[in-house]
Amino acid sequence: MKENNSEEVFHYTTNAGLLGILDSQCLWATHYKFLNDTSELSLFKDKLVSFLLEKALDDDDYVDGVLKSLEGYHDLPSDPFLKEQVAHNNLVSKVKYLVEYLSTDLPNLLKLEVYLASFSIVNRKDYEYENGLLSQWRGYSQDGGYAIVFDKRKLVNLIDIEVKQEKETIIPIFGNVLYSNEDFKEFFSEQLSIIYDFLIKFDDKDKKIKPGNVFKAFTECSILYKHQGFLEENEFRIGIILTGSSEKERKFRSQAGNNRPYIELFKILGKALPINRIIVGPHRHSDTCAEELRIRLRKTNISISISETPFIS
Repeated sequence: MKENNSEEVFHYTTNAGLLGILDSQCLWATHYKFLNDTSELSLFKDKLVSFLLEKALDDDDYVDGVLKSLEGYHDLPSDPFLKEQVAHNNLVSKVKYLVEYLSTDLPNLLKLEVYLASFSIVNRKDYEYENGLLSQWRGYSQDGGYAIVFDKRKLVNLIDIEVKQEKETIIPIFGNVLYSNEDFKEFFSEQLSIIYDFLIKFDDKDKKIKPGNVFKAFTECSILYKHQGFLEENEFRIGIILTGSSEKERKFRSQAGNNRPYIELFKILGKALPINRIIVGPHRHSDTCAEELRIRLRKTNISISISETPFIS
């Protein structure tokens, strides 16, 4: 992952999106099933299955316990190789069941929903820090697009305030994204430890099992793990888990033939968003767009600049 020494995060949007954010002083977080990356939250599952299986097979005490729990244990062949095969087959089933339980059964049972808001991180020394990413400008080429640059620390502080306002019926997750060409074991070491400890205690026949904080650990990994094809975005994410008791309003917007569910973040706080600056994307009328913003935001400390990237749609 690119080293980051930036305390700012970038959110790219259209003209309509920018005006909506400025007028409402809130951000939208979209339900994960309706995002552009079709592998959202599912990409990590295969990695997790392989990790848990490898770790479990190296755990002699656990393997021995799994074998002893099997019906007909005393009839198992004495050959160590054959016993290992029996243990392997049983562990594969157990691990896959656990991962499916965490990804599908548990959120359905507890009525949990996951929403995401995405940002990009840029190193202060990089050209894009002042001018934005060309790939993002291409994506918003219809009206040039805008990069809203937030103070990351203050944005995270707003999340903590929102959790209290919502009486802790929402669970926040935020952090830098790890990409699939990078080592996930060290990056997610704490979460993987929680999930493995849960595997040790997990009985797929016990429907009353209490998951504790394991779902949050699993969701943290899933939210903050993304396909390497998106590496250029160097993403920072805010994830919100709505619990079954959350009364937060679900709204819908029409996009690409779908009505996409989303929630509004920070609107109930009545506070100004921590916007440091806005970069106007390359556009034939970028000078006019920048001047309009300077007039609109004349009573704020938000600075306005124009990207020097020579791209005109």
